[in-house]
Amino acid sequence: MSLRVVVRSSAETDLLESAMFIAEDDPAAAQRFLDEAEKAFARVAEFPEIRQSANSLRSVARGLEIVAGSWF
Repeated sequence: MSLRVVVRSSAETDLLESAMFIAEDDPAAAQRFLDEAEKAFARVAEFPEIRQSANSLRSVARGLEIVAGSWF
C-alpha cells in the first residue's frame, strides 16, 4: 500500500522561509532545496518504515504527517 505525505502549513512555512533565505545568495540552490524536500516526501510515502528516523528528529520533522492513501 502506498502512503500519502501531508505537509502541514507550519512545515510548509518552514520550508518556504528556508528556501527564501537560501535564495538570497543562490536562487538555483533554493529551488534544488525545495526539489529535494519533495523527493524526500516521496521516499517517505514509498518507504514508510523510514518514518522512524523522522520521529527521532521531531523538531526537524515538525508538521510531517503520514496517512494512508494512493497518491502523493
